Amino acid sequence: LVLMDSYKLTPWTSLGQCFLAGVVAGSICLGLHLGIQQMFSVPDGALRRLIAPVTEESLKAIYLWYLLFRKKIGFLVDAAICGATIGAGFACLENILYALQLEGESVLLWIVRGFGTALMHIGATALLAMMTKSLLDRRSCRFLRGLLPGWLVAILSHSLFNHFLLPPVVATLLLVLLKTGGGRAWRG
Repeated sequence: LVLMDSYKLTPWTSLGQCFLAGVVAGSICLGLHLGIQQMFSVPDGALRRLIAPVTEESLKAIYLWYLLFRKKIGFLVDAAICGATIGAGFACLENILYALQLEGESVLLWIVRGFGTALMHIGATALLAMMTKSLLDRRSCRFLRGLLPGWLVAILSHSLFNHFLLPPVVATLLLVLLKTGGGRAWRG
């Protein structure tokens, strides 16, 4: 996204801060999820499908909302870039943790798990950013009302991904096709 952005209005330092915000959100989620599981004996499936989408998308959204509130994001493409970068920071930390857990597993499993998760986090946060920025650019939309729709869509897409409705390899291939332009027909 940064390379395709012809205006180059998002400086590299801002992207570094967005990436770091994603890593911080991931670190907080890790501790939060461990605490939730220990305190309430929540099964892994319920945590992954119901709790993690809400906590992870909420924590990734905080820095993005801060940037939007402070008017640090000027255009829709900048929102997409910042959102995707926050998602990439989160996914990077999460994939490092998965790599440590999947030690000894096949490379294909690690690639599918890593790419699928990374694309989901990048896509969900970029979508949240674009929807929120688009709504906030409308003069009639109040700030708090502009936050909710994108946040809910990000949570829903994250939860659907975690429900494993498709086999992991198929889900990852579908995400790759949609994120790299194979879904151009959807854009009209």
